Formats: sequence, C-alpha cells, structure tokens
Amino acid sequence: MQDIARLEGKLDAENAARKEEIANLDSWAKAENDARKDEIEKLRNFAEGENDARKDEIEKLKSFAEGENQQRKDEIADINARCVDTMVFI
Repeated sequence: MQDIARLEGKLDAENAARKEEIANLDSWAKAENDARKDEIEKLRNFAEGENDARKDEIEKLKSFAEGENQQRKDEIADINARCVDTMVFI
C-alpha cells in the first residue's frame, strides 16, 4: 500500500510539474504573440506610410508628365501655325 501511495504522490508531483510547464509555455507564447502583433502593426504602419509616399510621387510625376505633354502640344501647334503662315506667303 505504501508503494501505491508513493507512486500516487510521484504521479501527482509529476502532474503538477507538467501543469506548471504548460502554464509557463502558455505565458511565454502569449508574450511572443503580443510582441509579434506589435511588430506586425509597426510594419503595417511603415508600409502604409511608404504607400502614401509612393502615391504622392506618382501624382507629382503624373502632373509633370501632363504639363510636359501640354507644352509639347503647344509647341507643335506653334510650329503648325508657322508652317501655315509660311505657306500662305509662298
């Protein structure tokens, strides 16, 4: 009987040790998960900021291209007008 009681005591102690290990691992995993969530949020914010910066650059380039395009159209219209004027005098 004493052997059974000793085995039960060892099993209870082992069970308690396993529960403590599980609780420690659970606590560690939650802390790691929170840290990862923070890192992900920081990366998300960084990516959104970069995305906004890229959008601004694209808009600037688009405006520049449209301005250059209009300038070229004006130059062509001027050349065409001079050609027409020249043809009239010939």
